[in-house]
Amino acid sequence: MPFSLLLLAALSSLLPSSCVSSLDDQGRTLLAWKESLSGAAALATWSPAAPSPCQWVGVFCDTGNRVVEIRLISVDLQGPLPSNFQALSSLRALTISFTNISGEIPVEFGDYAGLELVDLSNNHLSGEIPPEICKLSKLQTLRPERHIAGRDREL
Repeated sequence: MPFSLLLLAALSSLLPSSCVSSLDDQGRTLLAWKESLSGAAALATWSPAAPSPCQWVGVFCDTGNRVVEIRLISVDLQGPLPSNFQALSSLRALTISFTNISGEIPVEFGDYAGLELVDLSNNHLSGEIPPEICKLSKLQTLRPERHIAGRDREL
């Protein structure tokens, strides 16, 4: 092995594990949202030490290790809905219900182009459903917070 490779291997072994992150972009995206939550004990498996989020609670992946579904039901999350999921380009289903999520539905939801199902029911959402949701050409089911739309709504 050439000297430069030996030196690189030796130096990388001296770095703290927090400096050497192997987590993919999808995992970093999910962790960024987790950090915005004040009550995320239910997401304890969401760890930067994992190479992929595919083994995390509530995260489902296809055979190519792409996140296709996030299903978080009846967990205490306390915080806003995610506005940073653009990196989850294979995401088809997003269920965040009975989680104490609050605030408005971010306009960025309109950027999650692959979504077919969005269930945000039984939280503490406020405001209107943003018109950007209409950009979701694959969306088949939208279940917003009951008090936003006055009823569950099927598209």
